Amino acid sequence: MEKISKDKTKVITFPNEYGTDQFGNYFKELGEKSKKDEQSYVRFGFLLKALDYMQTIGFNKLPKGSADRFFAELDIEINGKVYEQTFELIKPLKKENIYELRINIKKYNWRFRGIFFPYTYKKTHFYCFVYPFEKKRQITFNLTDTYRKIRLITYYVIYKTIRKNQRNSKQ
Repeated sequence: MEKISKDKTKVITFPNEYGTDQFGNYFKELGEKSKKDEQSYVRFGFLLKALDYMQTIGFNKLPKGSADRFFAELDIEINGKVYEQTFELIKPLKKENIYELRINIKKYNWRFRGIFFPYTYKKTHFYCFVYPFEKKRQITFNLTDTYRKIRLITYYVIYKTIRKNQRNSKQ
């Protein structure tokens, strides 16, 4: 069993290339929906649990390539009922240091993805969540193009952040 570090990694939402906090907005919307129906409540519960769990995962535990798989068993309690499931929780994308948080709940036909990157600033580790989306099954939809676009934009956000921090540290 993995020993949990006392210095937890901070999980944050991070603005996209236009300064919009898409992940934070998605999170708030799902939170509002969760007050109205149990399916959304379960989805929101697993997302909260996954983000909380992410705090315990050191950068060195992130999968290195597509063959390196990261599974986690999560459980939540909603209205006295326990839900538990094993997820392939983290998958590396083809661009270096860009990952996907994955929560698939077949029972509710929900396939959540959260694009994030690890980042260290002043000796503090962060998982920066930028893009949330729900995968839909569409035969005509080209996921490769969508993923490519999201990866490239996330890569741009990372470099913009690094350059800004490097300029600030020189001043």
